[in-house]
Amino acid sequence: MIVKKNKTVYICEYCQRVYIQLYWANIHEKCCRFNPINDHICFKSCQYLTKRKGDPTKKEPKFIYGCTATGNEMYCYTAIRDRNDVTGMTKMPVDCPHYIDKNAPLPVYTSG
Repeated sequence: MIVKKNKTVYICEYCQRVYIQLYWANIHEKCCRFNPINDHICFKSCQYLTKRKGDPTKKEPKFIYGCTATGNEMYCYTAIRDRNDVTGMTKMPVDCPHYIDKNAPLPVYTSG
């Protein structure tokens, strides 16, 4: 085994993955699933989230997400990682004013 000393390495600050080249480290950090900018609130059970399969012949993302509250087609961070065509789509938000948890219990109203 050969061990090189004094070698510069780049470590992802979110998952600790190690890279030798800065270029690939930067690409990874943008698309790291542990990066807070990739923690889309829509995936936390939003009632407005829709999902359909993309067309691989058109270089679309594997899945195209939609928001029925805003009418937008959206993509998540994996579309950038996979170099898909996201023209005309918006990136899924980290925080959204329209978010409503579809698993939340309904409020109980009492009269009186």
